[in-house]
Amino acid sequence: MPSNPFLRNLGVVLVKTETTEGVDAVPTAAANAIPIVSFRPTPRSEFVDITRITNTLSPAGGVTTLHSFECEIEQEWRGTGTIPTATPPNTLNEDPLFRAAGMVPTYATGPNTATYAPTSSFYGTVSTCTVYAYIAPGPGTTGLLFKMTGCRANLAISAEIQNFARLRWRIMGALGPLSLSPAAGDAIIDASMPATPTFQGGAVTADAVQGCTLTSDAYGAIASSVTVDLNNTINRRLSMAAANGILSFFISGRNPTGTINPEACLRADYDFYQKWKAGTRANITWSVGTTPNKLTLNIPKAQWRGITLDEREGLYINNNEFLCSKNVADDEVTLQWS
Repeated sequence: MPSNPFLRNLGVVLVKTETTEGVDAVPTAAANAIPIVSFRPTPRSEFVDITRITNTLSPAGGVTTLHSFECEIEQEWRGTGTIPTATPPNTLNEDPLFRAAGMVPTYATGPNTATYAPTSSFYGTVSTCTVYAYIAPGPGTTGLLFKMTGCRANLAISAEIQNFARLRWRIMGALGPLSLSPAAGDAIIDASMPATPTFQGGAVTADAVQGCTLTSDAYGAIASSVTVDLNNTINRRLSMAAANGILSFFISGRNPTGTINPEACLRADYDFYQKWKAGTRANITWSVGTTPNKLTLNIPKAQWRGITLDEREGLYINNNEFLCSKNVADDEVTLQWS
């Protein structure tokens, strides 16, 4: 008889930075759990057909190659009740995902802040992570555990009215062995889902996207949405010596873009059109909440790529697209807790 069905609204995700790239960091439910809205671990491969000319047109089959994992994770972007620091237990449990997405933290005091910004240096410090994703019929029951190692990630951020701000991760990682007789070292195993994972700041409710501050330069834009996508280019490091043909994953580039939808306004109020035509950069800042759970998204040099006149609740708005260009270097997008 088949086992009990796995419930879509039950799951646990654990993440931990690796000591050695591609080697399982063994995250635990007590120290490495992250709260999630949704997740979807998916094995990936490429299929090679057996192509032979014989006495039949029937296909001869083939083999799967270049096995890997892709996992999509969505979270509420929220505070934890304490401004993050470099020292556990106040380091963000999501820190491994930020590092895997090429974002590194800077911690400041007086006032205390934690700010994640992009990096262009991935050498000398391991920034890949291990992700464990559990699905099961119920807490503490036996289900499936997906183990992803050597993970790199892309990050998209959104803040939309009538919702919470969101972090959306797209993770690429290695798929380990899948033996004929399932063993503990396999990439997908039967395992008990943690019954009581410890979530950082579990009692903190995220701030809804209202009562926010949103400015483009000094102009207080009246908008209902702001989004940013790092658009990381994640490539495979191919190697015929690797068991799956993939040695690891790496970030080879990024092209951060975003959108904002302010109400249409006079050019005398704020001249979106002239700035778009001239290529003038704008400083876009969005924030919500209060200390110690204040969140701030900053794009210091947003360059307008397109302006489309649209409608919201019977009012004209501009659907603006922008490129997040650098101010100095590795500073085109920042996320801050304060």
